[in-house]
Amino acid sequence: TKHYINAFGEELMIENAEEALKRACMQTNSIVSEYSAGPIFMQGKEKGAHEWMIEFDKEPENFEQFIDCLDKGLQEVNSDYEAKRYNNMTLNRPIVHKARTKLFIEWMAS
Repeated sequence: TKHYINAFGEELMIENAEEALKRACMQTNSIVSEYSAGPIFMQGKEKGAHEWMIEFDKEPENFEQFIDCLDKGLQEVNSDYEAKRYNNMTLNRPIVHKARTKLFIEWMAS
């Protein structure tokens, strides 16, 4: 495991991810307990993206708004990510999945 994603030159550090998650949670009145993220590599003409798995202690009422806030927050705290997201030049909007409760802890225990 690594604490950054740099598949496309976006240099997304864990500090960027955690700040963007914090902002998204504040804006959507939600609480994240665990998360993981990784790149989706380009295939053919399809652009890349980041794919997230997020476990919530308190889910946002509007999950799509949460994703938009996360994406915007990542762009605000990381100019390299913002450049790759500009007009979906290199990166598409993140794909985010809601993890069921205790998914991460059960996976680690197994």
